[in-house]
Amino acid sequence: MIARSLSQFIRILTNHTGRIDHRENGQMLALEQTDEPAPLLRRIEELEREKSNIEDCLNRLNDEGFTNQGGGGKKIRCKKMLGALAEDMASLDHEHLKDFLRSRIGRLALNPVTRISEILSRIQSG
Repeated sequence: MIARSLSQFIRILTNHTGRIDHRENGQMLALEQTDEPAPLLRRIEELEREKSNIEDCLNRLNDEGFTNQGGGGKKIRCKKMLGALAEDMASLDHEHLKDFLRSRIGRLALNPVTRISEILSRIQSG
């Protein structure tokens, strides 16, 4: 199956981890009934590695903000825009940057517990 969107790709990966769990459970049942456990143990290890790789991929996507596609990808666009803005700001003279921000920001409120910020900007005419 070929994913046509990122959200579909994430669903495919998530469903695949469920199928891996199902196969792993089957291998565990077979392990209880065999006299030769080595091949089954190798297969269980392979399944665990495959599942771990998928979970790592999903975690990286989540860390990058790609797993929440609600709102038409606004979160992704906002994150990219803020990243580009941060790169631009890093190249500016810091004193000039602070003066510029002071002239534009009326009030800034940060809540480290909820990780919510509120920025009230000054409206300048002319």
